[in-house]
Amino acid sequence: MKKKLLILIGISFLYFNMNAQVVFSENFETGALPSGWQNKTKSTDGGWKFGTAASLSSGAGLSFYIPTSNTSKMIATNDDACQTCNKTEDLIITSPIDLTTYTKLALQLDIFFGKGSYNGKQESFKVQASIDGGTNWTTLYEANGAGDWQRATFDISQLSGNSSVLIGFLYSDAGDWLYGAAMDNLIIKVPNPRDAEVLNIDSKNYGLPGQSRKITGVLANNGSDTLKSVTLEWNDGITPHQETFPNINILPYSSGTFALTDEFTLVSGDAIINVKASNPNGLDDLVPGNDANNKTFTGYVLNTKKGVLAEEATGTWCQWCPRGAVFMDLMKQTYGDQFVGVAIHNNANITGPSADPMVVPLYDAGIGAFPGFSGYPNILINKTEFADATIADFFLEEPFLKSASTAPTAEISATAKYKTGTRDLTIKAEATSNTSITGANFFMALIEDEISGETAGYNQVNVYATLGVPMGGFESLPNPVPAAQMVYNHVARALFGSFFGITGSITSPLVASVPQSYEYTGYTIPVEYNIAKMHAVIGVIGSNNQVINVLQVPIEEAVSSKEVFNNNLATVSPNPFAEVTYVNVNLSDAKEVSMTVFNSLGQIVAAKDYGKLSGSQNLPFYATTLSNGVYFIHLKVDGELVTKQVVLNRN
Repeated sequence: MKKKLLILIGISFLYFNMNAQVVFSENFETGALPSGWQNKTKSTDGGWKFGTAASLSSGAGLSFYIPTSNTSKMIATNDDACQTCNKTEDLIITSPIDLTTYTKLALQLDIFFGKGSYNGKQESFKVQASIDGGTNWTTLYEANGAGDWQRATFDISQLSGNSSVLIGFLYSDAGDWLYGAAMDNLIIKVPNPRDAEVLNIDSKNYGLPGQSRKITGVLANNGSDTLKSVTLEWNDGITPHQETFPNINILPYSSGTFALTDEFTLVSGDAIINVKASNPNGLDDLVPGNDANNKTFTGYVLNTKKGVLAEEATGTWCQWCPRGAVFMDLMKQTYGDQFVGVAIHNNANITGPSADPMVVPLYDAGIGAFPGFSGYPNILINKTEFADATIADFFLEEPFLKSASTAPTAEISATAKYKTGTRDLTIKAEATSNTSITGANFFMALIEDEISGETAGYNQVNVYATLGVPMGGFESLPNPVPAAQMVYNHVARALFGSFFGITGSITSPLVASVPQSYEYTGYTIPVEYNIAKMHAVIGVIGSNNQVINVLQVPIEEAVSSKEVFNNNLATVSPNPFAEVTYVNVNLSDAKEVSMTVFNSLGQIVAAKDYGKLSGSQNLPFYATTLSNGVYFIHLKVDGELVTKQVVLNRN
């Protein structure tokens, strides 16, 4: 499969300077070839086409996706969707333009172009001009690659004085199967000397309340004078900030990045940050209408009872998959057990010693058949939509925060136990809903961390060895990374039932406030799996096959096969708690009682044997020395077992 083009979809601010004298413009809103234009191609698909971002992008499983931040009509040539097309010369040409009465001129247009490469070939996009009817062409501009729409503005004063100028836009796939290009909002204008614009704000604009965010972005010089100084003002709706940059050097029709000294602290909910440029070169901006830009910053308050399932399609053969692994680990480290990650391995039909040895065929087939699946790596959030793992830093964290900040419609508790010797596994789960849910089922799987091996199948193919970009340490490792240097986390080891849960595991409907339990047996953990590093993943799946809630629990040794799971035997309050919470149990006669508390890694953090107790008892769990997070209280009352998930949260 062709590698993915890295696309960071953001907001493209398409402002055009209407204060300047406009000589020529075309925005392609008619959806057809403009009058007098020419469309030349060697391709069987017709070359440049007209439409919207959605209609001109590739279909599922392909790799040219035009950011939909541009909601208008445009033109594009899509090499990705036509593997056998000859797009070495896709050229679209304007009608003749009369420039006889002008001296200074600038051309501006919006471009989406990644400058991708494949099989050693690299695509190109050029803007050309001809003053002899198309016989000879001069290159005016050649685009660099970017992951989003970019605005190109450049001087074309050399064309002044000519009465019949043709402007051509040439895409070439270099004779191989590449990606494509899109363009919109072409304008030729007489520029003003001073025109500074905050083109965009590219700060990371989401996170948890209290986290700081630096205000960064791109400052464009749309004027014909070099921009040597500017003042930037920003406001969060409460406090105004201002900073002057006295020693900059942004050439005409160029741009530069900025980073403001004062930072913004995220608050709960949305806050609009507005940044404005003023006083270019200490004088008035001659085009004041485009000075400012804004961006919404969101602070998400996490709901500690909500888990989010992230299922990653990956493989040891996949050169881009280290990126998905890095961000899955980062999410786990940052958000703990609210992030439930599962790495689903695929072997790409490789056989022999080099085949990926961590494949669960049923799980692999399930994610591969999910609508919208487009290759490896890919991360499926709550069985709802894919967050492309090639850009997981953008697409994985924010969907997680959005989901994890909402209250779940059902809460889950669960245990996973195995018998010593036989290694037989029993998973017991209970779900309680706050509303009636029809068609729900339990979803159950096993994962294992810290997997390593010695055979060639555990070697990880690693494109980051040669890219020269930071990627969690993979940039310093060879390609492939030898098995001896690889450790795999979140690896799917088993899937019970189907990709969308175990049919009939919840009797429909799941009535509000009436818990339903389910016990899964019949699986023996293979001897090569390290039980100490394994967790069971338990979720509730709705009738739409989407995840309502999910959690993971460590796998523990069953003390006795005669023990009975009875989660109604005890209650825990308060939950969440700050320092101490109490397990309340009411015993009709004297019974042996013991408590063991585990952290999210399955490690014991507290344990006590109370001996024989009777009557109403409040058994404390003190967490004064523990960190915030999710803990599992396991209470054994003679032959009955209770497990309760609690959340330690010191504000």
